Amino acid sequence: MAVGAHASFAIFLLLISSASAAFDILEILEEFSDEYSTFTKYLTDTKIDDEINSRSTVTVLLVANPGIAPLASLSGDALKQAIYTHVLADYYDLYNLPRKSSALLPTLGGGSVNCTGLLDERVLFGSSELLKVVAARPYNLSVLGISAPLTASGSDKAAGAVAPTSNTTKAASTASPIVAAPATSTVAAAKSAVAPAPNSSAGERVVGASIGLVMGAAALAAIWNF
Repeated sequence: MAVGAHASFAIFLLLISSASAAFDILEILEEFSDEYSTFTKYLTDTKIDDEINSRSTVTVLLVANPGIAPLASLSGDALKQAIYTHVLADYYDLYNLPRKSSALLPTLGGGSVNCTGLLDERVLFGSSELLKVVAARPYNLSVLGISAPLTASGSDKAAGAVAPTSNTTKAASTASPIVAAPATSTVAAAKSAVAPAPNSSAGERVVGASIGLVMGAAALAAIWNF
């Protein structure tokens, strides 16, 4: 009986691990379609959305519709390489991005993006500024909004980058799955992004999943003790 309990517990942990890493980037971005519809279209056109979904850790750098014009003339491999530059091969938020320093962050395309944390707490990817946290699923998926598209080379320059502003949003890591960030730029508001928005279907899914995991853990604990 003890062996069976051990096996059940191991299977339960495996299921939790698999569930925590699974996400659909298009489903997440659908909630922000008014702002990021063009970038989302580029993800599907290049099939990079499938690569994002297949990863256990990834960060997507989004550019809003008004600022993505420099990529409009690209197609085929050129567009794919440009979008690759906006997908970092690991999970990043403001707790593990450079602070008052710089670092080269690898991308899915094999290049890298120079990320710099400035003294005034702004964060730059190349010369494109981090504006806000769009969504996060620590520590698997991070979706960040930036001011302008990056070059396909993954260098420390940005294509069509706008002058940096002071309205950078600070994000907070949490153990809560997929949450939307507010559009404001204050530190306090960004930290409140960890709570599901009212009437949010994503928030309802999170609460339901959490309750299910708690009940499952309690049941397995009973089996273990038996």
